[in-house]
Amino acid sequence: MAIEAVEYGDEGPQAVEDIVCRVIGALASNPVQRAAPSNVLISGLGFGSMRLAELAFALQEVFDLRPIRIKNTMMDETAADMGRYVLNELTEGRGSFPGQTTLAEILKSLSG
Repeated sequence: MAIEAVEYGDEGPQAVEDIVCRVIGALASNPVQRAAPSNVLISGLGFGSMRLAELAFALQEVFDLRPIRIKNTMMDETAADMGRYVLNELTEGRGSFPGQTTLAEILKSLSG
């Protein structure tokens, strides 16, 4: 699946959620361009423990986050929940918004 290029004019909550939803969509058991914020990771998108680990590593790479702990509570989490987690980490200064080149390269590597 080809990932379309998207440019972000700001680094606000909507941009963070969109990037997280794109990463989640690329890693879903049946990949999509962008997961819906309401998609549940496990029951809705087919994430198992390995895919959750891949998601954690991908989000760490995209946003330069500290290691994300995979926990049992992720079973009911949605794409929007993950977006809020990332936004909180960025707000607390524990990561950074990705550059366009970095984001495009990571999304391309996830999709193919």
